[in-house]
Amino acid sequence: MIKPDGRIDINGKTISALEEFQRAILQVTGDGSATDPRKLKTRDAIIQVYGGISTTNEWVNASKYLSLYTIDSSIINNPSYNCINVYHPNKSKLDKFWCHKAMHPFLSKAFENLKTNNLLSELKEFGGYHNVRATRGTNYWSAHSWALAIDINITENPLNAEPKLSKKFVECFKNAGFGWGGDYKRKDGMHFTIAGFDIPKT
Repeated sequence: MIKPDGRIDINGKTISALEEFQRAILQVTGDGSATDPRKLKTRDAIIQVYGGISTTNEWVNASKYLSLYTIDSSIINNPSYNCINVYHPNKSKLDKFWCHKAMHPFLSKAFENLKTNNLLSELKEFGGYHNVRATRGTNYWSAHSWALAIDINITENPLNAEPKLSKKFVECFKNAGFGWGGDYKRKDGMHFTIAGFDIPKT
């Protein structure tokens, strides 16, 4: 639980969360296939199945779902492409990153859409993908917990501010199957996800 009540009452919140954790773990089969990742609702359950990143950037557990996504060379070598990884010590050009395997085809389509529409120059910053945490300001898990979301151009598109991404840029991701945080009531312009279940409650 993100905000545990510290009690083990019969039919209470804590015992229910523990039972939910047990059911979720049992639903993950030995060959690595899984049910809906949203059933992994505790930090320990998510990290046990997906792995997590330690303070030394080492994987805590081997992940059955995360895979290294490599951006196509036609994108990397395009003169307009200069997207940096804000978390890399040298702020190097982004060429690969870890995310959920399910996102790979969506990402490839989005990048291809940007290239076709001559919008690669608008892709400036890559700001994260996998982080087991709650959606900011809420008590439920972000799609980032399952590496099913990415943050883009984070400096210009902070949470709860009017997004500065162009309409055509956003359409390149939407047409590839992504949901956009700029459509949320509490705008999150940097956020793109294929999960569709981390939309802030109103």
